[in-house]
Amino acid sequence: YEALAWRYGRPMVEGGVYFRRLEVLQDAIVGPLFIAHLLGFNAAAKSLGPWLLRHASAIRWAAGASFTLYLCHMPIAQFLLACSPWPASDPRSRALVFTGTLIAVFVFAEFTERRKNAWRKGFEFLHARLFARDPSRSHSPQPPR
Repeated sequence: YEALAWRYGRPMVEGGVYFRRLEVLQDAIVGPLFIAHLLGFNAAAKSLGPWLLRHASAIRWAAGASFTLYLCHMPIAQFLLACSPWPASDPRSRALVFTGTLIAVFVFAEFTERRKNAWRKGFEFLHARLFARDPSRSHSPQPPR
């Protein structure tokens, strides 16, 4: 619907206060589609359950890079597109950007997102070394001598 609305504009529906909203047609389309999505996923989950259980480890591994994918996909894709020897519209360039971005994100996730405990311990150690209380440098008032 959004693609058509951008291309041709949203129809203005006349009527009461509610119906003067430009999104009323969009609401009337998106609402039933969302309900259909919920019902369809519920029906599909029953039949896809065994397949999902068989591939649970691979799904969890891929999901382990989701935050890295969210953060890094656009800068990596733009970098690869800038380095590509082909024009942006060339299928080879698009294939390079798509596959290169996925590969780079999963490699980056191996050293960041999947090593959260090691990073946490390292930063805790660094924080303890930098901000440890030294009794000889106490800021509390000293008693007079």
